[in-house]
Amino acid sequence: MIWIPFTLLAAVMQAIRTAGQKQLSQASSIMAATTARYTHGLPFAWAYLALLVAMFGWPSAWPGLRFYGFCLAAGLTQITATAALIHMFRLRNFAVATMYIKSEILLTAIIGTLFFTEDVSVWGWLAMVIAFLGLIFLTVAKQGWVSPWQLISEPSAAWGLAAALLFALTSLFLRDASQQVAHSNVMMRASCVLVTMVSMQALLCTAWMIGRERPALAALMQRPGLATFVGFTSLAGSAGWFTAMAAMNASYVKTLGQIELFFIMGISLFYFRETPKRLEWVGFGFLVFGILLLLVMR
Repeated sequence: MIWIPFTLLAAVMQAIRTAGQKQLSQASSIMAATTARYTHGLPFAWAYLALLVAMFGWPSAWPGLRFYGFCLAAGLTQITATAALIHMFRLRNFAVATMYIKSEILLTAIIGTLFFTEDVSVWGWLAMVIAFLGLIFLTVAKQGWVSPWQLISEPSAAWGLAAALLFALTSLFLRDASQQVAHSNVMMRASCVLVTMVSMQALLCTAWMIGRERPALAALMQRPGLATFVGFTSLAGSAGWFTAMAAMNASYVKTLGQIELFFIMGISLFYFRETPKRLEWVGFGFLVFGILLLLVMR
């Protein structure tokens, strides 16, 4: 059951990191804020690995090339997915794109079952479909109804689907990478993946910034406090996601991870004093039922 608390940790850290990354991108650039996630999170990743090695020891055998291939694939798909997501936000019809990005949990299950090592039960499929319906209700409540024609004709639809597909592939690559590490402790396996992937991403993003965005890189270096905050919260969230996915199906982890919406709702309700619409309550009801069904019957 270790995957449940680590998924909850990841959801909280992701919500916090998103707020910090938004501030950082306004002060420098979107790519600079993304780079900060990896370069400033990397020291924490190595410190975390060192702590786990002291507690549980090194893997009995060093991972082979398949491990590094999965880590590189996960790193590239995550960066590309983030770029697609950012481009999606810039397009007009945000509602269409949002509906497609919510399909990530189902895409993870479908692709994982067909091409990876996902093993989803009948109850698991039912729980994910119910949770997905809840996400659709929440999107409609926030953004308004979208016609079927818009769902297939809007340019934002393609970008939303691309982002969902790439994020799904990222999760599946991460899970398969963790299975290449010869260690009995799930946190240790996840940490090896985390350090390897973040090291690759930090190198790739830094090379991009030096070659294409030096002024933004200089602006990033003038905000070390905020960059470190983004790096730490991003690393903490990734450690949660990676550990959960090393212990449980990526599609299940993604479904439970939607609980992040409850944290956002709590902030809106108690801090901003915003009253949810009736359809939002319906959506949250479906989401809660789907998550509970997943936890109890999976």
